[in-house]
Amino acid sequence: MPYETLKNCENLDVVVIGEGEETIVDLTDHTTQNIEDINDVNGIVYRDLKDGNLKTTEKRPLIKDLDKLPFPARHLVPFDSYGVSQEQTGGIITSRGCVYNCNYCSSSLIMGKKFRSRSPGNVVDEIEELINTYHINDIGFMDDTFMLNKKRASDIADEIKARSLDLTFVASSRVDRVDKSLLENLKSSGLKTIYYGVESGSQRILDLMKKGITLKNVEDAVKMAKDVNLDVLTSFILGYPGETEEDMNTTIDFSTKLDSDYCQYSILTPFPGTPIYKDLIEKNLIDNEDWDRYTVLKPILKYNELGLNKKLVERKLATAYLKFYTRPKYLLKHRHMIKVMLQTVFRSFIIPKLTGGTGKGWYQNLDNETSSK
Repeated sequence: MPYETLKNCENLDVVVIGEGEETIVDLTDHTTQNIEDINDVNGIVYRDLKDGNLKTTEKRPLIKDLDKLPFPARHLVPFDSYGVSQEQTGGIITSRGCVYNCNYCSSSLIMGKKFRSRSPGNVVDEIEELINTYHINDIGFMDDTFMLNKKRASDIADEIKARSLDLTFVASSRVDRVDKSLLENLKSSGLKTIYYGVESGSQRILDLMKKGITLKNVEDAVKMAKDVNLDVLTSFILGYPGETEEDMNTTIDFSTKLDSDYCQYSILTPFPGTPIYKDLIEKNLIDNEDWDRYTVLKPILKYNELGLNKKLVERKLATAYLKFYTRPKYLLKHRHMIKVMLQTVFRSFIIPKLTGGTGKGWYQNLDNETSSK
């Protein structure tokens, strides 16, 4: 939303669209050379200082060779201020672009639909920098589709093992892009947790989302990960347009049946530019555009016109978390989650009641007490 951003924020002059590495360098060069006309900087929307009008420059092509990009300037980050320890996770992005068409997803709006990737050697060079320079041995691959190219993912695992690097890492995948041999190879190189975006336990809703997977794909992928002794994190969306209360119950039941190690739930949030956003805007079904509410935890649709209501969707979100994380079988297997659950209940329910809904003063004390222990 470049135009809306500039209109609402008068102190901003330029918005960069999409990938920013080459664009920001181009803009900086103009600034240092005192060049006032930035019309030849591709990939921006800017406020013309002469007439105040908003102007768009030519679209900047996507970066083809990601290996040419320098590693993130982590040396400029004051890590000490954040209390970074060896248990801290270091984020890495090894590829860009998503070729899929999920209605609710905004990933391809930033990085495009064409899949581009860094070479295995370049990826592992950055991992070595994290380990040797920043003493971070836990890595999170932040790619949208890390395993789209299975051979490349396997080659990264081979390169990690060839350099005898001691690390653990987390990666995500579509459920239809994994096989047992790939997971075994990744596991042997340090993969400890795999994240699957499942989104629904109803095939009808998955089809509405244009997810392009089946419930059997989901079950097979979770079983494969468990068979190679990986932790599994699954995610689900509740309150999708066209969904019924029965569909949400089906999703909650399916998520517990999968028995993954961790599960996250969110409420359908139509981010600007996504197909679902455009559809809902046209049908006047979005309740507001208060971006502070776009947290994936608050209902922002006119659910009454969709056969549901906001309170019901919120209740289903709470029910999903409680049903998944309070199962006796689950807590016996994941005893460390008992403390997490107690803290969550304390923060979410007890503190607001004791403080009249504000929780002011209690959260800080709890955080300090927790971090000191």
